[in-house]
Amino acid sequence: LSIELTDTEGLTGADLEHWNAQLGGLVRTSSDDVDIVVRHYWPPDLSREMSAKLVVIQPWEFGGVPREWVTSFGEHATEVWVYTSWLQDCYELSGVDRAKLHVVPLAVDLDVFAPSGDEFELRTDKACRFLFVGGAIERKGIDVLLKAYTNEFSADDDVTLVLKSSPKTYPGTSLSAMVETSRTIPGCPEILLIEDDLTDNEMAALHRSCTALVHPYRGEGFGLPMLESLACGRPVVATNYGAALDFLDETVAFLIPATVRYADLDHRPDPSVGYWWAEPDPAALSAILRRLCDSRSLASDLAEACRDRAQKFTWDRTAQLITERLLALAPAHAVLATPYELDSPKARVILVRASEQNPTWRALLVNYLDAVSGDDDATLVVWIEPGIATPELRMEEVRTIISARRPTNEPDILIVVEPWSDTNAVSLLLAAPTVLTDADTQEATLARRLDCTFISITDENGQLRKLLGLAELS
Repeated sequence: LSIELTDTEGLTGADLEHWNAQLGGLVRTSSDDVDIVVRHYWPPDLSREMSAKLVVIQPWEFGGVPREWVTSFGEHATEVWVYTSWLQDCYELSGVDRAKLHVVPLAVDLDVFAPSGDEFELRTDKACRFLFVGGAIERKGIDVLLKAYTNEFSADDDVTLVLKSSPKTYPGTSLSAMVETSRTIPGCPEILLIEDDLTDNEMAALHRSCTALVHPYRGEGFGLPMLESLACGRPVVATNYGAALDFLDETVAFLIPATVRYADLDHRPDPSVGYWWAEPDPAALSAILRRLCDSRSLASDLAEACRDRAQKFTWDRTAQLITERLLALAPAHAVLATPYELDSPKARVILVRASEQNPTWRALLVNYLDAVSGDDDATLVVWIEPGIATPELRMEEVRTIISARRPTNEPDILIVVEPWSDTNAVSLLLAAPTVLTDADTQEATLARRLDCTFISITDENGQLRKLLGLAELS
């Protein structure tokens, strides 16, 4: 396995060394023999790759996806990886083949985002603290939150709203103007604005310093701050619709009723089946915030359940899902790079699968025994699979054939018992690159792809020895 960085513009030699270290020394910067291309660009790169299989990771937040994406993914993409089952449904509804769609979710660093640890120093003495993490864009629902919050609370309430945004993440937008407008409301409840860039450790501390995260979104592709809040043992107040329902329900969140409506997005490409998003109910949000403020144990009582839910979304799990998809797409030689560990084989190693899936295995074994002896520098690996015949019965049958056909000067033979899988087959073929098999078997197909040698039935012992690379008998 190697990883090619295809977009290296602006990267220095030190940058490349850094990423190579992070990725286990697998990075290369150019090649002509790429097997799989994984793209995660914005705006999306819809161009065709020459021969490699193309995987596109493409988040989306607005229901139906653009028409040109549907066409391009249908023609060019082998798979499309999406963060949530909701987005998988949106892609399918838009016309993308469901068979190409695979959910590969985002995840959270559970060591950083944890219930215990430092808290962020907030300039407030208010006891109830609601946190919003996002930008001043319509789909994040900040306007809904400010309306619900200022309608429900006043400066006399023991509550503050902490808004964390990053102008770098959402260029051309700023929450400061919206906050200043809200503060002109007579008796406006306390609002704190943080626009500094924070590290992951500081963000985790910020979550821990607050009562709950509030995210009345109209559209999300995943909603990572919500998962990070759960990991810190803090419940979420969020829209009862869309992507985040893959990890939110009533046991870890307070869900805001919402209606779904078509979204007028003139700045977006031509849609396939239209764009839509949710419209959360501000009055219902006000009521939820009031309940949490007046009874703060409602939030703390969910801390353990929140952490348990986040533990299902680890980067190890996501890495395993990616590995499974890459193995499914990889050429056979990439399935497993480690040869099967055999016990002291000789120079020439030959494989025969003693299975009904290889119906001539008995005849092949007999021919081998007639042609090869203990004097030859060759080892025959007999692969037995647990199946209809128990391994013990199959081993007894193999030994009976050997003793009957070669009572003396028996050739070197190793018996391995492993279930069938592409991984096991490739591992054995890498250790035994010559296989005795029918031409139409699974192992023959893999042998071709691995450039191994496969030999079918032959009645000429001399010919078999030649095919095996053994010296002619004198």
